[in-house]
Amino acid sequence: MQTNDIAAFRVPRQSTSSKPHIGECPVHSPIQTFVPI
Repeated sequence: MQTNDIAAFRVPRQSTSSKPHIGECPVHSPIQTFVPI
């Protein structure tokens, strides 16, 4: 599961170049929208 979190967390991070805060915050990161858990 850790690998999935990192992958999903890394993908949106690059996409959200405008908001580095979202990429740094795994809780507020767009992972939920990207990977519906």
